[in-house]
Amino acid sequence: IATSRRSPRPTSVPVPIASRHSSSLRGRPSVFLDARIEDARTLLPWSLAAFALLAVGGVYLSVLDGMQRADLRNLVLIGGTVLYAASLPWFVSKYSFVGLGYAQLLQTGAMLVAGWWVVRRTVGIAELVPRRWRYARFREMLGYNLNLQFATFASFLGDPLTKVLLGRFGSLAMVTLATLIGTPI
Repeated sequence: IATSRRSPRPTSVPVPIASRHSSSLRGRPSVFLDARIEDARTLLPWSLAAFALLAVGGVYLSVLDGMQRADLRNLVLIGGTVLYAASLPWFVSKYSFVGLGYAQLLQTGAMLVAGWWVVRRTVGIAELVPRRWRYARFREMLGYNLNLQFATFASFLGDPLTKVLLGRFGSLAMVTLATLIGTPI
């Protein structure tokens, strides 16, 4: 998108001009180049897979946090970052833009395996899959998780719900004051 075009009148409003490389979406100029959209589509599955591995690997990193072993957690994170930085030039030179996704997938997969291995070594678990299942322990963990999820969901609803209710039953000044009170300095 070019910057703007102004009419000779001093009160004109800038109008965006679409460049020759942009496509139209509902009559509006696109800010993305068509060639880059295809690159993004080819990269998307690899990024989603890396995100899924990161979510699972985050469980093991959270276990290390809960065990008060931030040193080991940070060691796994630093190792993943170094692996990503070291593998990125090779993947990009061999696979071009999609190499970013491959390098990220390698990083998150390595962090998942390293986090799992560190937790097993720290806790002293020998088997790959636990053999005993304790229903009482499962209920305790499930109850804690449900309470945590409910508290998180309620905190997300707090600010918008407060603004809606203040806007409906109060004044604009009350909504502004509530926003200022909730804004950290």
